[in-house]
Amino acid sequence: MKAMLGVVKLFLCLVFPAFALQQEILNQDCPLYAGTTFFVNTSGVNSPNCGASSKPCYSTSYAVNLAVRKNVSSLTVNISTGKYEELESIKLDCGRWSLRKVTFWGERVDEQLVEVDYSLDVLLCEVSLIDLHWLNSRPVIHQASMSDVAICQCTVKGTNISITGSSSNIILKYSNISSSSGYHPKLPLLSMATLSGFHNFVQILNCNFVKNVGPVLTVENINQTSIVDSYLEGNKVLAGGSIITGHVSHLKLSGTKFIRNVGHLLFLDDNHSLASLEECDFSCNMVNKSLFLSPVLLQNVHQVSCDDCTVDADCPVLCGPGEFLSSNILCSPCPVGTYSLGTASNKSMLQCTSCPAGTYSSKTRSMQCTRCAKGAFASKTGSTSCTKCKNDFFTSKPGQSSCSSARIGFIVFTVFVSLLIAGPLLILILQKRSRDEKCFLCIPRSPSRQRLREDKQPNIYVVQNE
Repeated sequence: MKAMLGVVKLFLCLVFPAFALQQEILNQDCPLYAGTTFFVNTSGVNSPNCGASSKPCYSTSYAVNLAVRKNVSSLTVNISTGKYEELESIKLDCGRWSLRKVTFWGERVDEQLVEVDYSLDVLLCEVSLIDLHWLNSRPVIHQASMSDVAICQCTVKGTNISITGSSSNIILKYSNISSSSGYHPKLPLLSMATLSGFHNFVQILNCNFVKNVGPVLTVENINQTSIVDSYLEGNKVLAGGSIITGHVSHLKLSGTKFIRNVGHLLFLDDNHSLASLEECDFSCNMVNKSLFLSPVLLQNVHQVSCDDCTVDADCPVLCGPGEFLSSNILCSPCPVGTYSLGTASNKSMLQCTSCPAGTYSSKTRSMQCTRCAKGAFASKTGSTSCTKCKNDFFTSKPGQSSCSSARIGFIVFTVFVSLLIAGPLLILILQKRSRDEKCFLCIPRSPSRQRLREDKQPNIYVVQNE
């Protein structure tokens, strides 16, 4: 008996410090709100007195409602391993209740997990989901409004799921979403928007998105969106779609890998959005059925900066005519005064070529330069327009880099040649006019039998009827 008690004491000494250490780690990495704990177990019973570790509740929603009735302000729902289903969404309305903070914490024993099949509807709450797993669940939608939601160490697989937020802060850490799609075909896996007057953020850290169908993330009016040390592989969006879309938002991607995805990886659909990419890796992502197009779609090139981004050598980005490759992934338009013929030998132009002297380019994305017209010139390379020759300067043909001066000798020679050509013509014109003046009226014989008789004065004729 004493030996058994010793074993029990040893077990408690080992287990409880380990439990405390696990809790400490979770406190550092995932929000775990201190407060009243209600236990849930598949062998539990829903009753007014359930919730203790020795008398757990059966369902998560019942435990939450019971805590609300008891005016609990901060709640931790400790869920034992097993599978849990709820026919309706679990509603958390912290604007009407005393409840303010809720942690749903799934236990993990070896390979046994907490598998759940329910949705959350959150209003004005702070909510943390830790170590919960949606595996081939029914369609799930988590809706957060004016709330703070953290999803940590969770898994979604083979499930139609959407996490939507309105004026909320969303944190996704150490989680995996694979072989899934949005709750509705047009809904992304994650979509966040902010109302006027709110300043919200989205943080995605150490997460994996693999072989999903449809958009992964859409943000609108979000002040700060960060994706750090994450992995996106084999995700696919329909033609014209994008995996990540920003609208009037600021995005920062760092240490993130994009491997063999289909569709634009990043799309900024307005001129106000900005994106910063640092140490991101792009490998053989397919855009419009091509492995060689830029995976980033922008309104203007100044929206994105890419520092130390890498691209798989087998699938380089090949830019088209009038473009050049910048930061390994961006096809930027050639600025005015330059041009580009596009790819050569399966390599993109790293910079555009300046227009030679005598030519110009007044538009961006030019494929060739235009020669200056006759009477105009461009003295420098990279000209954006031509300058007309002034005063007694001229150009004899198009495409000149300077004008020539009209010297006195040239002027005299030009006048002399002009006289040689124009003089004989002038004499012929005068002779013809002299002959024409000899007869100011010539009338042929008409059917009215009129005739002409010669007057006494020479070269003058009058009409006389017979």
